[in-house]
Amino acid sequence: MRNFLQNIFDRLQALGGPRVLGEIHGQEFVSKSGAELLRLVENARQWLRSIGIQPGERCGLVAANSIHWIAIDLAFMAEGIVVVPLY
Repeated sequence: MRNFLQNIFDRLQALGGPRVLGEIHGQEFVSKSGAELLRLVENARQWLRSIGIQPGERCGLVAANSIHWIAIDLAFMAEGIVVVPLY
């Protein structure tokens, strides 16, 4: 049985080019496609592995709500890291 993260990643992969997320920076609208979001998640996963965080460890996430916040949160979960969002 597939878990919810696998379902999210499969859906983003299937969508590919269409924009799935957007955010506003002042007067500018920034968006990312499913493929771009998956690349951000993979980059974050590689970074997490490179700094030695292991599955099961806990990590606080302090950041503004953004596309990058979503990517790192998905990366934490995909790596089996317990993430605690701190607002």
